[in-house]
Amino acid sequence: MKNSSIKWKSTLLLLAICCSSALWAVTSVTGSVELMGSKFKTYKVTKKESLYALSRNLGVNYDSLLQWNQGFNAEVPKGYTLYLPQLTNNSKPEALPERVLTYKVKYGDTLFGIAKRYNTTVSDIIAVNPKLRSSILAADSEIKVPENTAQRNLVPVLETRRGIVTFRYYEVKRDESAEGIASNHGIDVSLLKAANPGVEIKKNAKLAIPVLGDVHYTVYKAATDPRENTKEGQQAIFDSMANKRVDNHLNVAVVLSSPASNKDIDFARGFLTAVKEFGEVNRHLNISFINGSHESSMLTSDPGLTKASLIFTTYDNKVPESLANYAEKEGKTLINAFAVRDSLFRRNASMINLMSSPNDFNAQVAQYIVENYGDSYFVFLGDPLQAQDQIAFQVMNRLDGENFDAAENLDDVLPHPSRPMVFYSLANNKKSMVDNLEAIKAWMAKNPAVDVRTIGRPSWIVHVSGHTELMKETNTDFPTRFYFADREPAEQQFIKRYEEFFHANPVRSYPTYSVMGYDAAWYFLQSGSEHKDLQMPFRLMRVAGGGEYNSAAYMLRFQPGMPITKLDIIPYSEINE
Repeated sequence: MKNSSIKWKSTLLLLAICCSSALWAVTSVTGSVELMGSKFKTYKVTKKESLYALSRNLGVNYDSLLQWNQGFNAEVPKGYTLYLPQLTNNSKPEALPERVLTYKVKYGDTLFGIAKRYNTTVSDIIAVNPKLRSSILAADSEIKVPENTAQRNLVPVLETRRGIVTFRYYEVKRDESAEGIASNHGIDVSLLKAANPGVEIKKNAKLAIPVLGDVHYTVYKAATDPRENTKEGQQAIFDSMANKRVDNHLNVAVVLSSPASNKDIDFARGFLTAVKEFGEVNRHLNISFINGSHESSMLTSDPGLTKASLIFTTYDNKVPESLANYAEKEGKTLINAFAVRDSLFRRNASMINLMSSPNDFNAQVAQYIVENYGDSYFVFLGDPLQAQDQIAFQVMNRLDGENFDAAENLDDVLPHPSRPMVFYSLANNKKSMVDNLEAIKAWMAKNPAVDVRTIGRPSWIVHVSGHTELMKETNTDFPTRFYFADREPAEQQFIKRYEEFFHANPVRSYPTYSVMGYDAAWYFLQSGSEHKDLQMPFRLMRVAGGGEYNSAAYMLRFQPGMPITKLDIIPYSEINE
């Protein structure tokens, strides 16, 4: 009888447990939802009950349930949805596959930008490219990029964002709308509706109002070198890694084609002015000046040349092919300062031309003119066949026939009825240039309502100092590879330093020889520095199967009452991409 009583009581207890579970199964419905980037578990109450009882039935902590569901006077009403945050996984993300890619550098690319794009670091890119000579990349060159290596240095980071910190019970009043309720509580109406799916906004409806505040959460991010996102910092990383690979010396040779010429003397002096300014900041410099007029066998056996990794040359017409071949064979970099017509760089990977060739420059400028002045009506002033202006020919070929005309003078040129006008002067000497500008000035005075722009030739650079005001009065633009504004503060500082060091004035030339040496020394010996290019920037582009050339070019703009402006001409190969 006793055993029978025990069995009966056990049966009643089991029945009570089952009934309790079955009762909860029908008094709440569970689910999950993501709101404002956070995941929540939801419990929809199907019968009125206290929050404490609900916590017992749900098997959750009462304090946590109370923290996330506020505003109840007594019991939680039937149909209301309770919220609890789901625990997030703060473990490291799954590792991504790593590989090394070959990347073709685009105009304007930086090591930092490429590193961010491929989830790597500046130092990792430098490490797999031992032949890089600085942190500045040449457009169209190819480098190796190790993808996803930044994940090797993931660290937990506590971050804060705007998010949901709790939910507050709210009973809709008469004539209230979802928009009004959301506005009164400082949330978007879309968030209000997402937190109350299926609830019709009407009097006495029960809503869970998300309350916003600062949410703290942990994410894993790659530990980064703070120097990466500045040009100077990237060069500092490069220098520190380069110094570990080799001894802290840089051997430089400056091959002067005619050591006694003003050009070579001034180039060398400008070069040394830069070296005296920056000193031996990152490494010890050994600089040798070599007579480039010697025979090739004597030249390539000069100890200063054989030890050098960087070779600067000042030849006017062509760099000796034997010297270029020697540099390529020995893995040296040869920098051609002045020989713009030398095409060796197109097949010799060791060469860098500091000025673009006439063909590259002309095509670059013609593209710029058509794209920036193409809405105007062009009048080519002069005889195109006699002038042999290659830029003008390319512009004509790209314009429709009804968009331009040619005239020997402006006497019979009428204003275009609806478009601005460009007078493209084909004058190639000072007298004809002045005559053209005076005629354009008179035409503009007779037709003040016409928007006129004058385009001149690159050779006009030598006449700027004596005719600046006339160029301004005629709204003149003309293209050039270089421009030394010798009255600007930085330029004046250079002239002062030059005079202090050498007790002489820089020779006036086009380009300015001393400034060419000065800018080249800063760029190649102190890459990544804050130095301001005085005469032209260096925007190197690599040609397929060859070396590099400086694609920098300007359109100099002259306007009344304004300083001379340098408009950057983007390389045409980039425009066409």
